[in-house]
Amino acid sequence: MSDTPDPPTVTPDVRSWITRFFDAIGWTEQIADDIAQGQENAAAEAAFDAIADIRANQRITDSRGGRGTVSITEVNGQTYVGVNSTNFTEEDRALAQSWENALEIPAGPAGRFARQVLYHAEAHTLMQIHRDSGGQMPAEMTIYVDRIACSACQNTLPDLVRVMGIETLTVRLDDGRIATVTRDGFFGDWQ
Repeated sequence: MSDTPDPPTVTPDVRSWITRFFDAIGWTEQIADDIAQGQENAAAEAAFDAIADIRANQRITDSRGGRGTVSITEVNGQTYVGVNSTNFTEEDRALAQSWENALEIPAGPAGRFARQVLYHAEAHTLMQIHRDSGGQMPAEMTIYVDRIACSACQNTLPDLVRVMGIETLTVRLDDGRIATVTRDGFFGDWQ
C-alpha cells in the first residue's frame, strides 16, 4: 500500500462547471490566445534562426549585388525556402517562367512590374509549395521574410494569392512587423 494519496477525481459534472466558469469570465479564450501566440513566436524564432543559418552558409544577393531576400515556411512537415532570382537554379527559373505563362503576364515592358514578383523570395516560396502540393495550397499560411516586401510584391502578391487559392497569407519580419495578404490587397505596417 502506497503512502501517496490518489489524485482527486474530476467528475464530468465538475469539469463541465469549471469549463462554464472559465468560459463565463473569458479565461479559456485568453488562455487559447496566449498558447497560440506562444506557438507563433516560437515558430517565428525558429524560422529566423533558419534564415540566419542559410545566410551563414550561402551568399544570397539581389540583382544589384546587395543583400537579397530570404523567405521560409513549413507546410506539411516540408520546409520551403525562397530567394531572389539571382540565386535561382535552372529549375527555379523554369518554375517562375511557367507562372508567367499561367498568369498571362505580357512580355516586355508592359508586364515587367507584374513579372518581377515571380522572381522574388516571397513568390518563390509560394510557387514551390504550389508545385509540390499539386496546387492544394493551405487556405491560411505564414511566411517569414528577412526584408520588407518591395512595391512589386505589395502590388502583385494579392493576385498570386488569389490564383493559388490562398485566403490569407501572413508575412512576418524578424522585427515583429506583420503584413496580411489577401485577394483584396497587401495590408501591413510597413508601407
